[in-house]
Amino acid sequence: MSTNLILLEKCSLSLLFSLKKTKNIFIEHKDYQINDIYIGKISSLIPSLNAAFITLEPNKKNGFISFSKLKKQSLKKGKKSYKNEKFVLVQIIREPSGNKGPNLTGNLHLKGKYVYLYPLLTSLRLIKSVKPTYKKNYFQTLGHLLTQKTFGSICVKLEAIISSPNFLTKEIQILQIQWIKILNRFRKINQFNRIGRQETFLNKVLFLYSKFLPDLICIDSKSQISQIKNSLCKIYKKKKIVIKFYPTGYELIKRYSVDLVINKFLKPTVFLGKGSYLIIEKTEALTVIDINSGSFTSLTTLQNTSTWVNSAALYQVMHQIQLRNLGGVIILDLIDSYTQRDQIFNLQYFNALMRKNKLLSTIIQMSELGLLEIIRNRQGQNIYDAFTYECNLCRGLGYRNSISINSLQKDYLLLLDIQNTYQFI
Repeated sequence: MSTNLILLEKCSLSLLFSLKKTKNIFIEHKDYQINDIYIGKISSLIPSLNAAFITLEPNKKNGFISFSKLKKQSLKKGKKSYKNEKFVLVQIIREPSGNKGPNLTGNLHLKGKYVYLYPLLTSLRLIKSVKPTYKKNYFQTLGHLLTQKTFGSICVKLEAIISSPNFLTKEIQILQIQWIKILNRFRKINQFNRIGRQETFLNKVLFLYSKFLPDLICIDSKSQISQIKNSLCKIYKKKKIVIKFYPTGYELIKRYSVDLVINKFLKPTVFLGKGSYLIIEKTEALTVIDINSGSFTSLTTLQNTSTWVNSAALYQVMHQIQLRNLGGVIILDLIDSYTQRDQIFNLQYFNALMRKNKLLSTIIQMSELGLLEIIRNRQGQNIYDAFTYECNLCRGLGYRNSISINSLQKDYLLLLDIQNTYQFI
């Protein structure tokens, strides 16, 4: 078996192994998931930020939404009238990260196979990545034909070019029925509630790994085996895939050492070979990746050494960003990249790696100090938010007090006792 897919549905965790190497890790948030539709209540307004906090579930993190993303049809005009609004219909567009709650929007959408339905909008939405003129004209014509029979607005995916207009029309009708059911539940239910979840964990995983063609699928949920078989028949028509069921998640974790794999990616040090290594440190504001040559002395000149280490490090950095699901601002400290020639080479090489592996990130610049600045959109939970929590001893500092600090505290307390004794005398 060359490619194995591990599904821990009870933990909302999946891992993909290919040739005994971890290729991908997918973690789903247990409470809030992207595209979930909630009935929420505005808890507080922040006029300075032009935003508001919305309570989705009691005793859980509040969602954050800007006034521009609150749908005008559901609220009265004026900021003072927001407080009078009891409940609003919102959708999650970004999962919680760290101490921050989920990001919300009032412009709800329903997702289909080839079409997105925006029931509260009236203008036609098109995909910006359609570059050829004839394809763009086709999608515009198709969109106008479909919107004549629907309410709201639609957005057609690029994959819809292989589908027929009749299938797209049926898909829009199904999405419209879903939206009517959501509205009816919203009018009947007058409390906090999640009223719409478009995709299950299993469907997300199978769609994410549809291009990898796994040979073996291991799962800890017996009720989902039939659904896996039906989905696999549609995705892999000619390939035979073995499905193994493990009664408990513990047996599956122990069989494939899932806990050891997770602990490996939680460690800051990543070895590159021949003595070089990476140090990955995540903070609240950004993620810093330091590249060190270490004991690497195989090459003769400094330029050749820095070129080899930087190339190996950039390849591993791209892999670590995907596995750890790092997002936000990422700073790479390359070694000895002061010349313009070396900086251009590193930029071109990392840009080619991102295109090949479809790493959804943007290179901002290469600073004069040789720091490569990257921005990546946060998508789901990263490995730190899912499997770590703040230490009770260091309080998030990452370090404990040394023996010298403890002795200094004891000496200070002893000095205070001596002074109090002399004052009493």
